[in-house]
Amino acid sequence: MAQANREVWGRIARPVTLGYMGFLAYMSLGRAYPPALDRALATWGSTVFHFAGYALLAILFAWTLSRRSRHRPWLAIAAAFAYGGLLEVFQFLVPERVPSVLDLGVNLAGAVAGGVSLWGVACALARRRKPGQEEAGSH
Repeated sequence: MAQANREVWGRIARPVTLGYMGFLAYMSLGRAYPPALDRALATWGSTVFHFAGYALLAILFAWTLSRRSRHRPWLAIAAAFAYGGLLEVFQFLVPERVPSVLDLGVNLAGAVAGGVSLWGVACALARRRKPGQEEAGSH
């Protein structure tokens, strides 16, 4: 049963992650958003979205990496930060958009928060694992 669940999650991890990356690109490079997104940005500010967005991206990247990799959270943090940096560079090419070192820093903070949170959950699950059970995550 656990193997079947892992296979199902493995099959959907990449498409979900790629779709979310597309959403982040749209938000980072777009100039006009649907009214609901405009209201949310006006209410919470873009910093909250940068932080939460890259925390989730780091978690999704970790999800797509090997389940047995000890370095999975750290690779996920690096990948999320690199993707955020790439999107900031692309903002040079979009009229009315300005790349921001502050946004890049908030992206990194969010990616670290997501990766470290995932690592903490994996460690907690590993401690709860009974002897003889298959490894639940990386730690």
